[in-house]
Amino acid sequence: MKSTKKLRLPVIEAENRQEGKYSLIIDPYLNLELQQYLDAYRAQYPDKKAPKAEDLIAAIVRQHLASDTDFTRYKKNRKREGDANSP
Repeated sequence: MKSTKKLRLPVIEAENRQEGKYSLIIDPYLNLELQQYLDAYRAQYPDKKAPKAEDLIAAIVRQHLASDTDFTRYKKNRKREGDANSP
């Protein structure tokens, strides 16, 4: 099955990072959506190894946070407030 549009999620590569561990239970519909997204990912990047579900979820959350302009503004304001309080 060939998709007509590209996924917004880029290739997921292994990275060095400090990990946080979360336990997550998702409903069956969301699980199906994630499995379908993995299928679409495999179709878009056939020469890449498909990520594990937890890596896919982390990439989706990372992309969402990066695209959330209100969150970006919040972080900038927090940084400015921190800089203002520095000696």
